[in-house]
Amino acid sequence: MLPGPFPWPGQKPGPATPPAHPRGVQASSAGTWSLTVLAPYPQGNIEFVETEEAGLEQGHLEVAEERLVDHVAELTATPRELVLRCLLSRTVASGGRELIEKGHTAAEASYARDACAKAVYQRLFEWVVSRINSVMETRGRDPRRDGKDTVIGVLDIYGFEVFPVNSFEQLCINYCNEKLQQLFIQLILKQEQEEYQREGITWQSVDYFNNATIVELVERPHRGVLAVLDEACSAAGTVTDRIFLQSLDTHHRHHPHYTSRQLCPTDKTMEFGRDFRIKHYAGDVTYSVEGFIDKNRDHLFQDFKRLMYNSSDPTLRAMWPDGQQDITEVTKRPLTAGTLFKNSMVALVENLASKEPFYVRCIKPNEDKVAARLDEDHCRHQVAYLGLLENVRVRRAGFASRQPYPRFLLRYKMTCEYTWPNHLLGSDKAAVSALLEQHGLQGDVAFGHTKLFIRSPQTLVTLEQSRARLIPIIVLLLQKHTSQGQVRSLF
Repeated sequence: MLPGPFPWPGQKPGPATPPAHPRGVQASSAGTWSLTVLAPYPQGNIEFVETEEAGLEQGHLEVAEERLVDHVAELTATPRELVLRCLLSRTVASGGRELIEKGHTAAEASYARDACAKAVYQRLFEWVVSRINSVMETRGRDPRRDGKDTVIGVLDIYGFEVFPVNSFEQLCINYCNEKLQQLFIQLILKQEQEEYQREGITWQSVDYFNNATIVELVERPHRGVLAVLDEACSAAGTVTDRIFLQSLDTHHRHHPHYTSRQLCPTDKTMEFGRDFRIKHYAGDVTYSVEGFIDKNRDHLFQDFKRLMYNSSDPTLRAMWPDGQQDITEVTKRPLTAGTLFKNSMVALVENLASKEPFYVRCIKPNEDKVAARLDEDHCRHQVAYLGLLENVRVRRAGFASRQPYPRFLLRYKMTCEYTWPNHLLGSDKAAVSALLEQHGLQGDVAFGHTKLFIRSPQTLVTLEQSRARLIPIIVLLLQKHTSQGQVRSLF
């Protein structure tokens, strides 16, 4: 049994609950899942108090509520004193490989605390996915006999994030959406071209907004936003967020999708020395550089990795293999958060490009999770920042609609004397041609091998209007014959 939720201020302890025990996972591992999920809660609530000491530049740092440290130690099966040491300081190796314990400031401790909490969730998630794949893996499979291996992947991501204040996290998620939009357009155009070739239709150039210049603005080596940010993080001396913004202005002052208050002094929606704006394909987003440098730096120090690796819980220890390295063995500068994110995006796009994607676009009707309420402004915002308009525009650029001949006839055959109720022509394609010729619409379509391609939505509107006028007449005719048959059956 898992102990009930630990009491926070003003909260009573909850009842004990049994841990989840998925199929194919040992009970001990399932218990570790539940405990590890809980660990970041007390860790994230830890606050630091820095007291000034005479004659010292840096004050003395303490944890405000040490009972939370006890909770973290219990949940991670690690010694309390080592947890406290990892929260308040880190170990660095000097040039002579001598180990020095360097105390954190309150700000550094907060960043390290958050990095640790996020890393716990990340490692747990990766471990769970690995276990699921292991359990689902087919045993004794022969690729020569059974064919190549297949993969089903799920990518769950929200669209563009636009808040009153947007920071480093929003830049990353919006860059991700730019990359996925770029891939989506490429795949759609590829699918369109393949369909045209299958149907014997001449390929037509599709006019669309190419967001490659925006993607390059963020990820370009040496000059992109992430590269400039990495340069600021690795520079000697004190480099502030404001200096980072000045460097961005220098590199991108002539870029059509970048601006800042320094470059556009009349734009009072941005603040001097704080904001820059990127014109994304879905809309403009203003970013505040405050905290960019600290958020980009790697605050997951080796001390914490070693702490987790030395946990007495074997499942938790298996999630941190890099913790077995000694401090003196870690010589390379760790990759920044931005670089790690960019690398993961490049790998993700390469993976998705080799697969056959299916898209599900979700719209939240309102923010209150209330049934039967549609917030129109909220929905319009999502439609814009999910990129739906641009996607539909590309899909409709060549032909607004394409339908197999049998389906088209089934819906519109009553509008033509040659196809109602059933045609006697040589093929469905010939019947569709006769129907369109009677309506004078043959100039707005292209005939494929199995499908009809319609350029203008107005053609469908014309056919729908004609169908709507005839349906009541057909219904009355059917009712008349049905009633007539019923009456005759009585005699």
